[in-house]
Parts: sequence; structure tokens; C-alpha cells
Amino acid sequence: MKDQDSLEESKRLRRLHKFSTAARDKIINDPLNDRALLSRSSSNSVEELLRSSKTRNQLLNRLKNEDVNDSQLEHGLRKLREVIVSAYEQNKDDPSFQRDLLDVYQMSYEYYFIKKDYGKLGNIVLKFIFTHLQEISAEYAEYADIYILHVSHNEFDMGKCLTLIRSRNKIDDNTRKLLDLSLIFNNHTSCPSRWFELLAKMPESSLAYQFLRDSPAYKEMQKRCFTIVSKCYNQISSEFLLRQWFHCLLSQSELSQHYQTTTTPRGDQIIVFKRSKR
Repeated sequence: MKDQDSLEESKRLRRLHKFSTAARDKIINDPLNDRALLSRSSSNSVEELLRSSKTRNQLLNRLKNEDVNDSQLEHGLRKLREVIVSAYEQNKDDPSFQRDLLDVYQMSYEYYFIKKDYGKLGNIVLKFIFTHLQEISAEYAEYADIYILHVSHNEFDMGKCLTLIRSRNKIDDNTRKLLDLSLIFNNHTSCPSRWFELLAKMPESSLAYQFLRDSPAYKEMQKRCFTIVSKCYNQISSEFLLRQWFHCLLSQSELSQHYQTTTTPRGDQIIVFKRSKR
């Protein structure tokens, strides 16, 4: 009886070992479940991503099309970026590598932009694009523009911003606009309404427009406009304020979050600024 029990236990342990090994191998060989990174490991999945464009493309498609969770998406993109950085010099002229690269960095940009993680957005994604990719394809140019805006508007580093601008082969009208926006924000070279005027002239579909509209700098420039207006006017038409100061980038409902309006006998909406008594 004891021999029979011992035999059954031995079979159970072998089955358990077999299943555990299979589960481990499945994890190790799956780049989404394998938590290894190139900088810390040489797992099979990482090595295969380095060697094979097909494997990189398969992982990209999984990140695009499968119902992956947030942690898997971030890990998958990070793993692909590490592979791209490692293989960049040898493969940068390969069209298929360039397509993978563009997809990975576009997805990484969207991920950190939605998260409002401006540190990783700038230091991991935009910096690499500006340094390596804008000369490869015009598709990267707009991301390079955003890096200039990120440095000036989120890092508050005007010196670095000017260095990035000088590194370009020529200063065109678009680059001058980036410079003007940055100088107004950091050095107060013009009225803050001018910042909104420049922003309003950008296409709403452009990444630079969306970046600034969603950045903390947008709220800061609103605040500066309100501060100046409240000091310069006893009262002001809300329509005039929205059109002349914010260039229609602020809505009436957004304005009402800051000030109460009063309706005049003619039906105009005005804001009356309270003055402290001396």
C-alpha cells in the first residue's frame, strides 16, 4: 500500500513539474508576460526581438489589436524601445525597421501623453526622436517640434530650447513660431494674449496644438491673461475678452469657472472686477 502511495505521489510530482516547466517556458517566451528587459536580461523573447523584424512586428500588432492591460502595454512598448535603441545603428537604413520604429515611438508618445507623464514623454520619447529620427523622415518633424515646446514649457529651460533650435539647419517660419511661444512663456517677451494668438493659428489637428492645449502651460497662460485683464479694466465684455485676449480658445463655460458675468440692459455679458478699497 505504501509503495502504491509512493508511486502515485511520484507521478503527481512529475506532472506538477511538467506543468510548471511548461508554464514557465510560456512566460519566458512571451514578450508581454516575460518581464525581462534588454538592460537586465538575455531571455529568449528579448533575443528574438533583437534578431527578428517579424517578431517585433507581431508584438506591435498585439499591442495595437489585443486587449492588453495598461501594465502590459507599457512593458511591451518599453521592451520594443530598448530593442530599437540597441539595434538602431545597424538597422536605421532598413525600411521595415524604420516602420517599426515609427509605430513604437508614436504609440509611446500617445501612451505618455494620455497619462500626462511629461517626464517620460520628453526624456524617453521626444528626446530620442529629436536626436536620431527627424532627419530620417518628415513624419518625425512634428514630434521634434513638440520636444522644443516640451523643453521650454515643461522643463522651463530656455537655454536648452535655444540650443535645440540652433541645431536645425535653417530657421523657418514654423521654428520662429515655436521660438516666439517659448520666449513669451519663459521670458514674458510679449503680452500673454499673443501666446494664445500664435496657438490659435495652429491647425487644431496638429500635435503641437494638442500638446499645448493639454499642457500645464495652457492653464498658466490663462492665469496670466486674467491677472493683466483684472488690473487693466474695471469691467470688460466677456465676448471681447474671449475674442481679443484668448482668440476664441476659451469658451464661455470655461470663463464662467473663473468669473461671474453680469447682463447689461442691452443684453451684453460683462465682467465687473472688484477693486479693493484704499
